[in-house]
Amino acid sequence: MREYPDSKKMAHGGTYLLGIDIGTSTVKAVLIEKGTFRVVQERQKKLGPHVQVDTISAHERSVDEIFSCLESCIGSFDPSLLQGVSSIGVCGQMHGSTLWKGAHPFFLEGQLRCSEAASCTNLVTWQDGRCSPNFLASLPQTRQAISVSGGYGCATLAWLQKFRPDVLWAYDRAGTIMDLVVFALCGGIGKVTMSAQNATSWGYFDIHRMEWESELLSGTDFPVHLLPEVVQAPYTAGYLQMKWHGIPEATPIGVAMGDLQCSIYAAQPTPTDAVLNIGSASQLAIVKPIRVHVQTSGKEDKIPPNQTPLPPSVIEVPYFNCDHLVVAAALAGGNVIASFVTMMYGWLDALGVQCQESDIYAKLISCAEEKPDTSLRIDPTLWGERYAPEARGSVSNIGPDNLTLGDASSAMFRGIVENLRRMMPPEIFQEHQIQRLLGSGQTLQRNPVLQHHTERVFGVPLVISDRPVDAPLGAAMAVQSLFSSSPEKQGRNKSTVCTVL
Repeated sequence: MREYPDSKKMAHGGTYLLGIDIGTSTVKAVLIEKGTFRVVQERQKKLGPHVQVDTISAHERSVDEIFSCLESCIGSFDPSLLQGVSSIGVCGQMHGSTLWKGAHPFFLEGQLRCSEAASCTNLVTWQDGRCSPNFLASLPQTRQAISVSGGYGCATLAWLQKFRPDVLWAYDRAGTIMDLVVFALCGGIGKVTMSAQNATSWGYFDIHRMEWESELLSGTDFPVHLLPEVVQAPYTAGYLQMKWHGIPEATPIGVAMGDLQCSIYAAQPTPTDAVLNIGSASQLAIVKPIRVHVQTSGKEDKIPPNQTPLPPSVIEVPYFNCDHLVVAAALAGGNVIASFVTMMYGWLDALGVQCQESDIYAKLISCAEEKPDTSLRIDPTLWGERYAPEARGSVSNIGPDNLTLGDASSAMFRGIVENLRRMMPPEIFQEHQIQRLLGSGQTLQRNPVLQHHTERVFGVPLVISDRPVDAPLGAAMAVQSLFSSSPEKQGRNKSTVCTVL
């Protein structure tokens, strides 16, 4: 990355922070006020259909379209506000991957763009299905708790090595789409720097030793030379190469981060808080402090505190600095309610009754409020779960006294929460002395019955955030934390010493 002498690092004194989130289908950006984290302006742009390629099960996005959407978001901010940006945080969907030519300039005349079609590949997203179960089974067995799945960066690199080695030969850099954005904005010089958050989501990364499983992979034809250098987030990846829609040259840019971690960071949990997000899907996360022993080699061994063994439904991933997240990520959330509404709409239409789906949703909540303690039980795992893909939903304990719409909707809302509770056992809450849930996500925020069941099922108070809690906000806040601390932290690297909180 391009380095600037201290005399040129003048952007820290600005008034605003810029956060960017590059999702699977949407690009978001937010300008917030430094110190108060008040949202000043926010923008988002939906991506078009995914790119059609010759592999039927592939799922790819055009990098040039992503750049264009990001340019549209940043270019629509008030230029006078952009002049006051003091740092840039970038996050996004973590599993995907793209390859590019390191010597190719992607940031020209103050704009991100792919001036040549061959300068980079498409983004292969987490939804990519070209890696068959048989192919995944043929890969080296990772020693990590998180198995390697299709759409993960390392799985995609292994597939390309076997079936399309010509693609690998054409490029000398690899990373997530967020890594490419940061690399480009910083001038595209040197190695790619990737956060441990994103590296874990690629697979074959040891979160305790902070290193790739290179020895395991080097025994195969895996392109180990393309794996990025990994650092802890937040970390200063570099500085803005040139003015960008009014954002000053030399503005510091953080290493690209994960959208999950940034969403949690935006909630600002205390050590006894768990963070619950219910949107289309659901996530329940707890921050777990880690202490680090620094070896004489300069590398660090992370030593987790004594803990209850995690069930398959819970994963442990890097958070910020030396901490980890313990996460139960359920596929069931607002999508279950949406499916129920669609079902009701279809039934009513078949009966010749005309209504709007929005009216059905409102009625579900009002009817459920009359049946908060229904005896009806609904397991909402319509699509299974990642740890149990074969699971399906069910309705049980049906009786003549619990067949109302209120019973069904209340049981469904409770079932969404109970599913998360099964995934995150009470022992983990007790171990971390959780005393409060911080709630976010539109499905949870707009549904008082869901909030009621959340408190009943988990047995702790639920506090709904009174401000937006999303990934671009957390990305901006996380990078800013570097410059509100000591100079040593600003230049942190893999030899950072941490202690148990």
